[in-house]
Amino acid sequence: MDPARQDELVAAARAGDGAAFDCLVSELGVEVMGVLLSRVRDWDLAEELTQEPFVIAWRKLADYRGEARFAAWVKGIARNLARGIMRTGAVSGP
Repeated sequence: MDPARQDELVAAARAGDGAAFDCLVSELGVEVMGVLLSRVRDWDLAEELTQEPFVIAWRKLADYRGEARFAAWVKGIARNLARGIMRTGAVSGP
């Protein structure tokens, strides 16, 4: 995603524009699923979990400081989510 467009969508989402956030989800969903899949190594589980990092990001959007691109931030949320799932033993690691 073009960084300028990403910044515009994030600004709009922070102002309460749900449609702008939906665009971020649509544009970044495949990347987030890729992060999850690389961690949990289970297609169905990764697919099931893909929306969760975005739900967390939406709830914490006010905390996003823009020090990294939004895509990097939401993928970090995905990595942390996968790490937690692997730690609890919900799936077996590689």
